[in-house]
Amino acid sequence: MIGNEQPIFRNAEHALRWAYLTRAMPIVARTQLSALAYGGSQGGATGLNGYERHAQAALIFSLAERVLNPLENAYLTVQYGRDSAGIDALVAYLVGQLGSGAYYRRGVAKLVRAYCGERIGISAIRYDLACRKTTALDLRKQAFDMLDVLHHKTIAVLEQAMILHQLLDSRPEPL
Repeated sequence: MIGNEQPIFRNAEHALRWAYLTRAMPIVARTQLSALAYGGSQGGATGLNGYERHAQAALIFSLAERVLNPLENAYLTVQYGRDSAGIDALVAYLVGQLGSGAYYRRGVAKLVRAYCGERIGISAIRYDLACRKTTALDLRKQAFDMLDVLHHKTIAVLEQAMILHQLLDSRPEPL
């Protein structure tokens, strides 16, 4: 942990969102006026300058790389980083899990992008999967269920590692 004695993130998803947002922002010196306007901090650790925030984000990424397998890291890249670099690994995983049938990778890639929040209609997915609408709906449900399981497993493993490295508070959140 950099510059703080207390855990600074509520949960692993909060830490990941903050880390990807921080990585997307350039390292710039903040003026006194911008510090007043934004309340002194942009999430994460309070009192950190731009270099320290980026170092904290790099620590989160390196921790994720060490404790997660390549498929789970690809999932994080696609879901939180909004980067299509990991989509091929997720498509290969889903094609292997969906069972028998010749599914076009482009259609399965659209299923992954739809799961991650992109607005893709079922008719576009059906067209790229080259199947009936009911089959496309069934495949979408199966794919979303498999990606949900992958999400929960990935976050659980990452949360345990973050608690161990004192990035998260180990006490349960109040109701």
